[in-house]
Amino acid sequence: MSEEVRILVVEDNPADTDLIREALPETGPVSFRIESVARLAEALARMASKAIDLILLDLGLPDSHGLQTLQKLRQAAPDIPVVVLTGTDDQELAVAAVRDGAQDYLIKGQASGSFLVRAARYALERRKAAEALRESEERFRRAITDSPFPILLHADDGTILQASNSWCESTGYTREELGTIADWTERAYGDRKTLVQAEIDALYKLDRRKYEGDYTIRTKSGDTRVWEFSSAPLGPLSDGRRLVISMAMDVTERRQAETALQAKNEELLRFNQAAVGRELRMVELKRQVNELCRQMGKPAPYPLDFAEAGAQPSAAAGTVGPEGASSTEADLSEGPYFKANPTNVPNGASRRAAQ
Repeated sequence: MSEEVRILVVEDNPADTDLIREALPETGPVSFRIESVARLAEALARMASKAIDLILLDLGLPDSHGLQTLQKLRQAAPDIPVVVLTGTDDQELAVAAVRDGAQDYLIKGQASGSFLVRAARYALERRKAAEALRESEERFRRAITDSPFPILLHADDGTILQASNSWCESTGYTREELGTIADWTERAYGDRKTLVQAEIDALYKLDRRKYEGDYTIRTKSGDTRVWEFSSAPLGPLSDGRRLVISMAMDVTERRQAETALQAKNEELLRFNQAAVGRELRMVELKRQVNELCRQMGKPAPYPLDFAEAGAQPSAAAGTVGPEGASSTEADLSEGPYFKANPTNVPNGASRRAAQ
């Protein structure tokens, strides 16, 4: 299936227009349908009414001359590729034309038919590549803007290039209010040095692929939030600066839960230490009662083989825990080891000691 390319030739010399028509085939894998106008005003009107794929432009027209011709055309149709045709071999003009948006620069009389076809095809392919790049950039921009996470794109000099909606909603600042990274960090942290210099040093001076850290930020309303922050370099920008992407996650509730859990664990540890101390105190008291009973020739009322088989509790162990019977001690006193046979408990002072 043949591909049709619609070309508008903006040329005031009919002979040059005829040469272009002869050079570009009307049949084949790629066919060229050519229209021509002699003035810039006609070209602008034609582009407004008809779809054009490519423009071949002479810079010297009756109603416009030089780079202004190209600039006016590009301003009216920035998405249509333009190949400049000129009768002079002026390299500076060629460079300036390409800089102003021309796809190519051809000298009349030196461009053969095949060369002109190739230039037209290359111009169209470059336009397709540019459109694909713009579409990719637009998808990337939307992905950043609509991300559920706070995301910031900025240059290494602190200039903010893009902020996600979530970033603005989380901080309470509009995109216009964010300013530079230094402006934002001054609002969020109270100074201008917290974030930007730290991440630039880490990412570029220390050659790291990622910079991470926790930050407590202050929102526009004055609330404080805890963010897990991660930054990574994305490469150089066209102006020589370096691009950085920074992503944050609000972990305020998680950090609060972790702090509360740690406090509960510490409280439980203190309780367990106190309970163990009371247990050791009760074991020591039972051992003393058993020893008194043995000295009086009576059987020991409390089976403590598990304790006596090992090392004796130290004096310090008996001092652990509060004085008097605690709830744990009361529970133990109701247990089977504390229900001694009254006939086995000595009378008098020994009985009171046993109690």
